[in-house]
Amino acid sequence: MKAKLDLFDVHAPRRYAGLRTYSRSKLCNVLFTYELARRLEGTGITANALHPGLVASNILKNNGILGRFLNMVLGVKGISAKAGALTSVYAASSPEMEGVSGKYLDKKQVVRSSTCSYDEARAAALWELSASLTGIPATSPVSSLPVG
Repeated sequence: MKAKLDLFDVHAPRRYAGLRTYSRSKLCNVLFTYELARRLEGTGITANALHPGLVASNILKNNGILGRFLNMVLGVKGISAKAGALTSVYAASSPEMEGVSGKYLDKKQVVRSSTCSYDEARAAALWELSASLTGIPATSPVSSLPVG
């Protein structure tokens, strides 16, 4: 499912649909990570996004009868949580990932994320919105990190 993101209606209370909301949250994760990577340039700190794979979980159980059916399929066809963590561990600890930032990984490989995840203006707007919603200054703490 391709996510569409309306930053003026992030809560979408009247149009809540679990799977759609989940897709939006994943898009926000990638947008936010790309913006974080941009803001961390020159600090030696890296930030990357990733897809853990289709992990067997109960994520779809509250999405009606179709969601419950798909949840059962996921339970049979999905990978274990341990297998789902492999790309995260690789991104955080592999010497091959040292210095790599602002990328998207799937199955321990750098791949392209969705086209809309490369919208820098939307990523910056999401950063500002996140700061506003959390009460954290948009420049903190990244702008105070030592460079080099």
